[in-house]
Amino acid sequence: MRKTLLILALFIALFQQGYGQSLKQILKIADSTYAKKDFYTALTAYRDALKLDTNRMDIQYKIGESARQFNSYASAARAYLKVLGSKEKAQYPDARLRLGECLHKLADYRNAKSAYLQFIQEQQGVQGITPELLQLAKKGAEDCDFALKSIQSEASAQRNANYYPQPVNMGPEINGPFTDYGASFHGDTLYHTSYEFPDPKNKAGRLNKVVRTYSGKAKELPSSFNATDQHTAYSVFTPDNKGVYYCNCVAKNAADLRCDIFYRPLDVPGATPIKLGINLPEYTSTSPALGKNTKGETVLYFASDRPGGKGKLDIWMGAIQADGNVTSASPVAEINTIANDISPFYQEIPGKAQLLFFATDGRKTFGGIDIYGTRLNQTKRWIEPYNLGVNINSSYDDFGYIRDPKGDTLVFSSNRVGSIRLFAENAKKEDKQEVEVCCHDLYKAGIYKLVNLEVNTFKLRDSLALNGTTVKIFEEAPDGTRKELLNKTEADTNNYSTLIERYKKYYIQAQKQGFIAEDSLVLANLGEEESTLVVNLYLPNLRLDVFTLLGPLNEQDPSRNPPLNDCEVSFYEVGIDGKRTLLGTKNDPNGNEYNYAVDLGKTYFVKATKPGHSTDTLEVAINEATVKEYGYDVSVDLYLEPVRLAINLFFDNAKPGPGNLVTTTENYGNLYNNYIKREPEFSGFAGQVMRSFFQNTVKLGYDSLERRIPGIIRELESGSYIKIYMAGFASPLGNADYNKRLGERRMVSVINHLKLAKNGIMEKYIKSGQLSFNLEAVGEDPNKPDIPTALSNVKGEIFGIQPSLDRKVQIFRIDVSTKPFK
Repeated sequence: MRKTLLILALFIALFQQGYGQSLKQILKIADSTYAKKDFYTALTAYRDALKLDTNRMDIQYKIGESARQFNSYASAARAYLKVLGSKEKAQYPDARLRLGECLHKLADYRNAKSAYLQFIQEQQGVQGITPELLQLAKKGAEDCDFALKSIQSEASAQRNANYYPQPVNMGPEINGPFTDYGASFHGDTLYHTSYEFPDPKNKAGRLNKVVRTYSGKAKELPSSFNATDQHTAYSVFTPDNKGVYYCNCVAKNAADLRCDIFYRPLDVPGATPIKLGINLPEYTSTSPALGKNTKGETVLYFASDRPGGKGKLDIWMGAIQADGNVTSASPVAEINTIANDISPFYQEIPGKAQLLFFATDGRKTFGGIDIYGTRLNQTKRWIEPYNLGVNINSSYDDFGYIRDPKGDTLVFSSNRVGSIRLFAENAKKEDKQEVEVCCHDLYKAGIYKLVNLEVNTFKLRDSLALNGTTVKIFEEAPDGTRKELLNKTEADTNNYSTLIERYKKYYIQAQKQGFIAEDSLVLANLGEEESTLVVNLYLPNLRLDVFTLLGPLNEQDPSRNPPLNDCEVSFYEVGIDGKRTLLGTKNDPNGNEYNYAVDLGKTYFVKATKPGHSTDTLEVAINEATVKEYGYDVSVDLYLEPVRLAINLFFDNAKPGPGNLVTTTENYGNLYNNYIKREPEFSGFAGQVMRSFFQNTVKLGYDSLERRIPGIIRELESGSYIKIYMAGFASPLGNADYNKRLGERRMVSVINHLKLAKNGIMEKYIKSGQLSFNLEAVGEDPNKPDIPTALSNVKGEIFGIQPSLDRKVQIFRIDVSTKPFK
């Protein structure tokens, strides 16, 4: 409401004749009208003064100040730029800030932000620059960032239709050349306040605020309602049509009013209006609105600069008495700021949220005053107010937001570009921009009803995105019938979206092979600050969990079967003809759990193997009975029993020596390599049978041991305890005692070989006892007769195939446990 009466004293003719006056006289008039906040008259006078002395930067600065406060931002910016480009710029330290404000109003956010930041950098600590001015610049820069991000966000989501439709000026049949504001609906009729009603018969009327209504065109209310000696503003009818609240105001100067709120009974003919008890003589009470507080009590909301608020104008509320009077009030602390908070409007439609709208320049804005909204949450508190966005709010001043009783149409007041221009026909070419934004007009738009429904699909088990899901969305009517809106499968994303209407019910279904279909029934009952309804669906997938355990099964207590790591588990699908199709093979050196995604109605076959252990298999049918018994995770156990191994490691005759010891420093690797080199000598004596023995049997034994070593190391590194069982044999060439010592030495050489494997990593496990051995020195086979050493066929007993087969170490068992062996 400020900056309103400035256009009421446009004595332009005075200045058309003022060129002959002295510069001093013109400046006196300019300064006087500026002090009265008649900024248009002051601007005209300062311009005339500048024509008489074009080098006066003080006049240029005052032109900028007058134009800025008359909302002529382009003209003001040009004046500030000239001041800042002059040698006298240091005399006007706030010029950069004021330039930023003008650029901000013109929506030149990037340059405005630059001006704000430059002002802060240059003027901190400068005499005359108050903390309030620095804070103003800081807020301006932050608001520019807010505007830029909001515009970018809106541009990237235009397809969304989540924003208000573009407002349109209600046109010259409703809006006059001066300010129009204070709209309110009473039924289907719109009332609002105008600075002038153009009645040719009432010239004095142009100085008064009047309330007018329209039915296609504006029409002045009778003089019995509008005061003849005061400004009458606003009109808010009670829902039962028994009374109306309104303001009578007096001018404090050319721009500011002080108002009181009145209540006029309409059900009692000739009743005297009641001046509400909340009015205070030295403070303004204005823009009344009917509504409810957080407790559901009927109250009158209004704006006032009275003490007790947070600063400047605040939103207040007071309980309404039976006669319509309001005698006490309290501030609405949740929404008020230290700046201006004005034009409250409350609306509650059955089945929808309680809404409260207001305008403020104390929060993030696009420039000047912006319209904000809030609503009551489930705990009966006003939520954090939200900006109505880039379509409703502009870089200019926007306030007085209302809606029709159905909530389908909104109306508000704005002085944005597009408002009816003041004296446009008289504007000079270079000054056309200044009259673009003088005064507020009423704008209207439809209420957006569409929101973006965003559906995301995830795996229930790990909450990871589930791509390739088929999502169907239906609108559900009150009778339960459904209309399909979307049926889509996205291979590369788990996100689906479509536009839906607020307050309607929707059924959403997601399905994918291998997963249980999930659905959700949602009501699009969003708060108006929310533009997207997000629904996350978590699809359970059937899974077959296979555990490998060390057998045999302990039937009394299966939980005592320890896990068996490092198994190879193969997974097959079984066809209706019984044929198995391999789907994959897994091996986990450090674990015993293997997981497979399975489908309802199919049969699977799993097989687990591990060297040194038996093989276990199981066929599993995944059907409704299985799911009922196990849930989404079907768990099965496979038991692998240790089996006797037959890793045979062969030795040369009498190796390793010497014959009187039971230990040796030799290692089997060296003994094996030396033995292999003698293959021609053995073959020369016994022929092809020895060649085959060396190439197959001897080499096979060594290779089998080497293949075992990495698995043994992995088990040890994972913390398992291992015991290796082996027996040492000899041919019957020597006596029994000699042969037992030789068998001992041969087993020790194998242990020495293991100590050297992988850079000696197993030696520490041997020392700690994590790797242990069970040694059996058999020596010669007791079932075979001794061979007398004096016989002439001793050479055959060295190079022959049978004694060669007898000279060995046999590893016949490897046990693995999670606990130390006793």
